[in-house]
Amino acid sequence: MGITPVHCRADFERAVMEGVVFALRDSLEILLELGADCKKIIASGGGARSDVWLQIQADIFEREIYRSTSEEQASLGAAITAAVRTGYFANFEAACAVCVKQSQEVFYPKPENVRIYRQEYPIFRNIYTQNEAIFSQIDSMRHNHSK
Repeated sequence: MGITPVHCRADFERAVMEGVVFALRDSLEILLELGADCKKIIASGGGARSDVWLQIQADIFEREIYRSTSEEQASLGAAITAAVRTGYFANFEAACAVCVKQSQEVFYPKPENVRIYRQEYPIFRNIYTQNEAIFSQIDSMRHNHSK
């Protein structure tokens, strides 16, 4: 939405990152509505190597973002699950307190960016909602073509 001839590759790259984080914010909003305690967000994986990506997250989530020191987060998660299941740790909280480490670097929300994203997030939600019927049509077409 809103593409003009003055937009360049960097604009598209940033728009993709912002769109993904807006979608993740939808999930965060659901967790918060369910009463989850989301005081700390620790980013992991390939995207966590990008300072730009983490700053966008801090600004859109309006929360501090920490970077995991673990390179193999999926393996660590599997090991934590096994350790809890076998009784090595009493629960996930205890396991994470020992096993999950974060860097000292913190990405803080920047007020000037937060103001912009607060205006843009409802627009993102509205665009998505308005396009749900189109997404359904596309899924239906794909399903019919695969038969």
